[in-house]
Amino acid sequence: MKNDFDFIAPFYDHITQIIFGDTLSESQKWLINQLKKDTEVLIIGGGTGKSFEGVKKDFSITYLEKSNKMINLAKRRLSNAKVQFLCKDFFQWETGLKYDAVVLPFFLDCFDDRHLNVAIEKCKTLLKKEGRLLVADFDRKKTNPILNLSMHLFFSVFSNLESKRLKDIHENILKNGFLSEDEEFSHRGMIFSRVYGNP
Repeated sequence: MKNDFDFIAPFYDHITQIIFGDTLSESQKWLINQLKKDTEVLIIGGGTGKSFEGVKKDFSITYLEKSNKMINLAKRRLSNAKVQFLCKDFFQWETGLKYDAVVLPFFLDCFDDRHLNVAIEKCKTLLKKEGRLLVADFDRKKTNPILNLSMHLFFSVFSNLESKRLKDIHENILKNGFLSEDEEFSHRGMIFSRVYGNP
């Protein structure tokens, strides 16, 4: 199965902490801080939930995660938040609901070109009018090529990662009609957090 993070779920936070320190978590917390109260939020691929610890009940959150082991870890961390957990494959999951915000924390970098664009297009259909897409991920132009290759090799072996190379995620999002509204960079510009409007 492609993009299967069950095996590394118990070690995932330790691995990212060693490589990036708190940067990945902070980039995702920045996204959450952009949300207004009483917002209906869809988080896709939130992993262990470490980055969302401390989220208050100001939001109604649907937490969609493919990995059963990841979602079990997230449930423990987000026990005080108003969260509905769904262990589903995003591409197979169907809903009639629309959200004020869709949050993608290091989710889009997992896919090949075709699935990357399918994912962005599907997110667009899940947003309410004037809803916002919030994305934290790697900037291809600023990511060290050796680190990029090493990460892909590691996750290819242990998670059967679908992606073989880092794409220009920002450019692909813009091509799908979103507009960049706000952004923050970290880890020497390698990691971006962006808010996109859905005009």
